[in-house]
Amino acid sequence: MMRFDAKRDGFAIPMAILLIGIITAGVVGAFARVESEQAVVDDRHRETDAYALAEAGLNQYFSMRRGLPRDTTLTLPGGEAEIHVELVREEVDKAALYAVRSTGRPFVSGRAAPASHDIVQLAWFRRGDMQVHSAWTSISGLLKNGNAGALSGYDKCGTEFMTGCVCQPAKAGVAVPTGEYDGKTKPVEGDPPILEMGTREQMADQINIDWDAIVNHDALSADYRIPPDAWPYAEFADDTSFWPTIYIEGNTSLPSNGRGTLIVRGDLTLGGGDEWTGIVLVGGKITDNGQGHIRGAVVSGLNIKIGEKVDASSRANGTKTYDYDSCAVTRAATEQSTLRPMRNTWMDNWAAY
Repeated sequence: MMRFDAKRDGFAIPMAILLIGIITAGVVGAFARVESEQAVVDDRHRETDAYALAEAGLNQYFSMRRGLPRDTTLTLPGGEAEIHVELVREEVDKAALYAVRSTGRPFVSGRAAPASHDIVQLAWFRRGDMQVHSAWTSISGLLKNGNAGALSGYDKCGTEFMTGCVCQPAKAGVAVPTGEYDGKTKPVEGDPPILEMGTREQMADQINIDWDAIVNHDALSADYRIPPDAWPYAEFADDTSFWPTIYIEGNTSLPSNGRGTLIVRGDLTLGGGDEWTGIVLVGGKITDNGQGHIRGAVVSGLNIKIGEKVDASSRANGTKTYDYDSCAVTRAATEQSTLRPMRNTWMDNWAAY
């Protein structure tokens, strides 16, 4: 007769342990798969963010860029865009072609893999320029008291202001409406010393400056508008490469010596020792007293171009020196240079070395 051993070892516990191991391995595998898929999703999010940052950086660079094209890094929400500018075609007729590459990089934390994306846009660089008739062009006429000083149209050619600057032929010492230069002529020199340009209205038509666009539409994109901005005393004192465009509403005196492009809507009064290097554009008249030095090019009486009367002639009293300097003019005008995207040239497969 067969007997059953009640104490024989069973298989339930080993089987349960085996099943638990299999289930655990499955759960671990599932979590690993989810984590891997999440990493892929995160990577794609970072790639998308990098693309968005590159696009935003490129647009911001074009909207803010004046002056010579330069490499820069823009800090944006969630990351940064590194801008690199590469010359494609040399300047011809004051226009050069550049490739502007924007590399977007989102900020990452922990051990997350960094991401970046490059996009490129071709752009035309057009150098700022100014038509110069003389060292001092006054549409409202000019009175020079005394024989001291100089109003010179011979190019001082300050190459220290602009690398590669080339000296230009002489301009007139002063340019005025016909018959509206009064006073001493000895301080005036140039080719010719005095350029007469017809009536005030005829002269205004020959001055290729869009005064209406400047005073009413911010055509020159001033770095400082006074008021409400304050005069940049410290910047002028601390940085010799600081060549801003400053627009002053109404009548004013020159707060301090400086350089760049100075635009005055009303009348400008200069005192003893005042100095400016670059471009000076004045809507009304200039009254210049005592010693001082303007180096570059000056135009006054521009309000006549927009139909406003400028009753009195500009005056140069005392030892005044107005020197035409093509390099100073070019340096100041360069800050108004523009970089404009060329249509249908956006790409994200530009080779970088």
